[in-house]
Amino acid sequence: HAQIQALSQATKLKPDWALAYNDMGLRFGYWHERGKLQEAVALLAHAVALDPASGIYATNLAMAYQHVGHLAKAAQFSRTAAALLPDNAQVQLQLGRALEDIEDHKGALGGYAAAHALDPSDHDALCAKIFLSHYLCAWKGWKANLETLQRVLRGPVLQRHGWGGACDQPFRLFSYSLPADVAPLLTAHVIAKEAAAILPEHILTHAKLALHTLSNGARQLN
Repeated sequence: HAQIQALSQATKLKPDWALAYNDMGLRFGYWHERGKLQEAVALLAHAVALDPASGIYATNLAMAYQHVGHLAKAAQFSRTAAALLPDNAQVQLQLGRALEDIEDHKGALGGYAAAHALDPSDHDALCAKIFLSHYLCAWKGWKANLETLQRVLRGPVLQRHGWGGACDQPFRLFSYSLPADVAPLLTAHVIAKEAAAILPEHILTHAKLALHTLSNGARQLN
């Protein structure tokens, strides 16, 4: 709260300070708690208006539009940001997410592929890229992709403590034919990460749904 006030005062002294508007708008948690996410959008839009050449400001505005459900606007500014910062892996990843939200799956695949090419250590770009390749029936290199995915899931994904991204999303994870030693671990991992966002009385229901999905996958393998 104090930081928001300080930044707000700063813009009164320097009304063209785009960075201050950007930093205020990025505090999504602050605005969400107060039911004012549109204020975040307005602040970030003002930052972009003051500095339209900033790809970072554009991608931040795109994320804000995603938060309020304006997916076409999110895609628009994600494309703008990607054009301004073609060598920024996180900006390309955001482009993939925004285009996937509007069901431009081929465009999203391009964004995820670019993000992974720019930063091979970004496991979520890899998971999203492989999932969409599978979804679009792009089978070239599929065996190698699946082997890479399994290594990532066994290692970095299961070992990280915080909530991740594409690699942790159940609708992606359980769409693959996963080895018997990996699938139960991933089920437990997803349930553990979701637990903080699920009311205690609903956890059992979510666990049953995950196990049901897993058992269906096992039957398909057999």
